[in-house]
Amino acid sequence: LYGTVLTDTRLLADWKGLLSFSVSKSLGLDGVSTSACGKVEVIFPDYFASHLKEAGRGAQAFIEGRFIKDADGLFFAPSIYITTPASALNQRRTAIRMKLVKCFSDSSWGGLYLALILGMKDNLDEKLSKNYQKAGCSHVLSLSGMHLSLIIALLSLLLKKALGLKLSALLGVILIICYVYLVGDLPSLNRAAIMYVLVTYTVINNLPKRASAFLSISFIIQIVMDRQSGMSISFILSYGALAGILLFGPALCNILKGLIPAKIASPFSASLGAFIATAAITANVFGVLYPVGIIAGLVIVPLTEIFIIFSFVFLILCPFPALSGTVFLVLELLYRSLEAVVSFFAQAPCIPVQSTKTVAACSFALGAFILLLNAKKQGRFHVFKA
Repeated sequence: LYGTVLTDTRLLADWKGLLSFSVSKSLGLDGVSTSACGKVEVIFPDYFASHLKEAGRGAQAFIEGRFIKDADGLFFAPSIYITTPASALNQRRTAIRMKLVKCFSDSSWGGLYLALILGMKDNLDEKLSKNYQKAGCSHVLSLSGMHLSLIIALLSLLLKKALGLKLSALLGVILIICYVYLVGDLPSLNRAAIMYVLVTYTVINNLPKRASAFLSISFIIQIVMDRQSGMSISFILSYGALAGILLFGPALCNILKGLIPAKIASPFSASLGAFIATAAITANVFGVLYPVGIIAGLVIVPLTEIFIIFSFVFLILCPFPALSGTVFLVLELLYRSLEAVVSFFAQAPCIPVQSTKTVAACSFALGAFILLLNAKKQGRFHVFKA
């Protein structure tokens, strides 16, 4: 097959590489050549990985091998040869990514750093990654709105007073576009970026701001731009989780008002809302639920956010060893803390799922109960007696 490398190379747990490939031409064993189109997921031996990472996405390539069939569908297991380098812009992007990998992959926290900043999980400690999953917080390792909101918060802190709200917001859009381009095509990150652009548009034009409208418009834009992304699990879980937060979060927060401190009620409500909306999807895909994540997230998410903030600070201060050395030690301490906390919550029992329909029914019932209870508390729901 001849075509174009669409994504950055990823290393799988069994030491194989994975990338997406856009096909433009095919050549059979008998020498018959034909034009072709479409996308295939390419699995290849890991010894090609370093060469492909350096070539970067956008490179023209020739792959040969055979289609194989396994539990996940049809894949191509080839040898890969780069025929034409990527564009100068893509080569520059790849060079930056590889430089960051080289700088931080040797430190104990470098794998987590690269996962949270660039979305590259190749160097992430496998035990830590599994513990995040068992603690019900694997979504924290996926680049999304949390990461962009921290970038924007840092940008606002530095530029809002000097440039004003509108100009700093526009600069934020430019920065976000550059960041998304550097990181790559990740559905959850793209969703967050589109929503930020929409929010910026309403700020500049003094328009009403409704989170549900931003989510809906973002969904339409993303589907139009890339229909295939709508079939990915990260896309479905990203939109599902945020929809659950917007639908159930405020209602549950209102119910808990006065019962527990607001600083705990708000993140707990958001966490439970996301769990309710995505439980059936998670159960169907993975066959297991980790409800401990509803509580674990109250600790793990803030710690991870602090780690991300210091990661960006460290990146800025890298040219100044005297200053970055202190931040390095802070990151080491935060990493050890995260290891301990994540490991602790990972010991909680999971719930094997026998029936996805049962999970969906329970989620629907719990969500409806929260909405009805909130409506009753607000006086919008009355029980009429005969």
